[in-house]
Amino acid sequence: MDSKLSDSRIIIIETDNSQMLHNYGAFYMEDQNHAFFIGGSRDIEVPGKKLIDADNHFVGTIMRKAICDLDAYLSERMNERDMYATDEFWKDALKYAGRTIVPHALWIDYRTVPYGYLIIHNTDCSKACTYNFADGTYTPGDSNSDAKQTSTVMELCYHGLLDQLLAQRHMQAGTASDVYKEIAGINGFLKNKRSVRAVFKDGLVSQSYKRTPLCADSLFSVASGKLSINRSGFREVPSDDAGLPVRLSYYSAEYQVDNVALSSLMQPKAPPEESDDIQDSEDATNLMPLSVKKELKKSRLYSKDGQGETAEVVVKYFNPCGAGTWLITEGKEQKNGDWLLFGMCHLYVWEWGYILLSELESIELPLGLRIERDLYSIGTVAELKE
Repeated sequence: MDSKLSDSRIIIIETDNSQMLHNYGAFYMEDQNHAFFIGGSRDIEVPGKKLIDADNHFVGTIMRKAICDLDAYLSERMNERDMYATDEFWKDALKYAGRTIVPHALWIDYRTVPYGYLIIHNTDCSKACTYNFADGTYTPGDSNSDAKQTSTVMELCYHGLLDQLLAQRHMQAGTASDVYKEIAGINGFLKNKRSVRAVFKDGLVSQSYKRTPLCADSLFSVASGKLSINRSGFREVPSDDAGLPVRLSYYSAEYQVDNVALSSLMQPKAPPEESDDIQDSEDATNLMPLSVKKELKKSRLYSKDGQGETAEVVVKYFNPCGAGTWLITEGKEQKNGDWLLFGMCHLYVWEWGYILLSELESIELPLGLRIERDLYSIGTVAELKE
């Protein structure tokens, strides 16, 4: 076993391992107090360094960023419904509606370690991203292959699943279509079962073939915007006019199928229209009218990184009684309905920072006044500081 200095910062420890495409056992950066071991090389000793499993560390890092980006992506697209009008969406819905969707497994190509970066691939190697472990930055695609491109880490982990995840978010918000809810209910009934009996309106009772896992796509199929029986999924093939099952059963457990809901495949339930009352928009004490919410959803946290004082201000808050100005450039709605806001604040000096909307709303001022929203100021941070 020997070690070499691959550049001024990265140290690679080599070992014999015929099961890998490289002979790297571990690597570390000179200025860090830990080393990453690769594969089964945990027995390597690196004096003064704590050993960390490279796969667990880097895959975990990628996954955490993907989950964070996914939450922002879904929140911004809650009003998008176009995917409900495609056969491809409903074919996938038969598999995923009502089921936990897990991200793709990832694997790491360590052959580029000497250059300071790793190539992260998804399960079928259709997507990849380049991760610079020296500075923690990501680059779309595999730098060695034009065929493997991805625009975000989120796509790497959730490629082909984003529409289903958005539909599940609609379910949580109560805006999913009745047919999607029904398919989710069917998948809930089929969970942990390998076969069920289907009862049709003509009295035919047919056992489904065993499948693991058993999902709605074993019983139904989608074509030309219509849901029909999957004729290859049953031991006794139903007649053409048998229609959809009216009931599914598993021993004493039964599920009544809502055929009316299933017949409305391409008719998703529209989300309720939000309207911003003019009076609310012109009320300076209303710190978060719908118009500001919409702008902040376009200016989510970290979206203006690097812009500094050239960043556009979404909303300006101020103390009508004295010192206190907040120029908000970015924000993110929290699960409890509060908003985490970021921008430049002036109490004694100008400085960047975070504040919760609830904190601004809770500030009590003399004469019963409150923090107000500037109805007229627009511009960049630099312009509004003046």
